[in-house]
Amino acid sequence: MAIPKLEIDHAACFIIDVQERIVTEMHEPGKLIQGNVFLAHLATNLKLPIVITEHVKRVFGPTVPQIAQALPPDTAVYQKTYFSACTDDVRKWLTATGRRDIIVGGIEAHICVLQTTLDLLAAGYRVWLLTDAISGGEISQVDPSIQRMTRCGAIPTGCVSAAYELMKHGDHPAFKSCLTLVKDLRQTR
Repeated sequence: MAIPKLEIDHAACFIIDVQERIVTEMHEPGKLIQGNVFLAHLATNLKLPIVITEHVKRVFGPTVPQIAQALPPDTAVYQKTYFSACTDDVRKWLTATGRRDIIVGGIEAHICVLQTTLDLLAAGYRVWLLTDAISGGEISQVDPSIQRMTRCGAIPTGCVSAAYELMKHGDHPAFKSCLTLVKDLRQTR
């Protein structure tokens, strides 16, 4: 049996709908924001493609500034009205990257993250759920959603675990910058 492992050359990142006007309604919003800031910095340090989605921006506002400021200027940001982030534009972007392992953070676990994950899995992608960078406004919905996504084939992991798995060893060129990210994340939790 093949054991799925994150590979830096195959990975891309999704940050789904962590927006100003809704984030404060999520369970542990500080932890959620910090996990996604970590993901944004990790993607930047490891040169991973990253996409940001914003659900009905006129209602929920833009991506929270902490995340937006952590992103490279050329980051793809897509507006959406569907709950799934797998819009036609995002699918085109993802196809163009050639990446097949998708690292996911965002909100809400039981709505947009769930529907995105199910769509990605149905399209043949492997999905890695950063469980410490995913939340929802109804905490009772988060664990069942993670369990459902896992049963469908998604792989649960955490921010720090994913970082070390992608780097593989302490001699990786980005190790020191990623170690700083890990230390910063630990201090905020």
